[in-house]
Amino acid sequence: MKIWLITKGFLSVIMTVCPPVVEFDPKSLERQTLWRERNEIAKGVILLGLSDMLFDVYCTLHGTAKDLWDELDRKYNTDDHGLEKYIVSKFLRFDMKEGKFVLEQTREFELILHSLREADMELSEKFKVMAVIEKFPKSWEDFGLTLKHKMKKITWKSLMHSITVEEEHKKAGYIVPVEFQPKAHVVTGGKQSQNSKNKQPSSFKPIKAKLKIAKKPKANWPCWNCGQMGHWAKLCPNKKAKAQSGGPQVNVVTGGTSSDGLRSEEQ
Repeated sequence: MKIWLITKGFLSVIMTVCPPVVEFDPKSLERQTLWRERNEIAKGVILLGLSDMLFDVYCTLHGTAKDLWDELDRKYNTDDHGLEKYIVSKFLRFDMKEGKFVLEQTREFELILHSLREADMELSEKFKVMAVIEKFPKSWEDFGLTLKHKMKKITWKSLMHSITVEEEHKKAGYIVPVEFQPKAHVVTGGKQSQNSKNKQPSSFKPIKAKLKIAKKPKANWPCWNCGQMGHWAKLCPNKKAKAQSGGPQVNVVTGGTSSDGLRSEEQ
């Protein structure tokens, strides 16, 4: 408790009384004023260190910081004869739970072992190591059996190291529960629902791209068959009509002064 006052720098206020004012000593009044100021500051620091409930109780207490400190020390720093039984009960009832880090729970158990040592109930290192192994959760039973085979050479330091390594391995191989796993779009077999049976087939048809075929340009000279412009000889309509009427046809080219140029004659 005094260590806390030393760190705050107010132990001298608690250990001394208010200096009196000495006649013919002008500095005595200055010393008394300085002590009173430090006394009020120390009293405020002590009150701020209390819980809200205790602060409401002791904030109205009149007196010096030493009076407040002595009252708190008398009431809350007394030896409790039932404290040892409480620590032993806490040691025996401690059990590690699933879902929490084992290393963190081992640190909590180490605090209980420290309380036993403060109560003059020091345990051997081998006993403490064995106690930790026995308090492992069910998922660590196999790891605990492995450690028991090394009990002749395992220490508390090596135990903490082994727990740290094992916990890192378990974190690396942690399996995400099914309800939290991402679901892929997979089609599974099974009975079709009634709605799917009655559902009409879709009328969707793929759209075919229409390709534009370049057309041949119209002829710029007279047809060899009929002498007219605007079409090719192989597509001449007169040629088709003559073919339907029957009889062989011969195309003869004759020269002349006709303005038609080329003429087709039948033989």
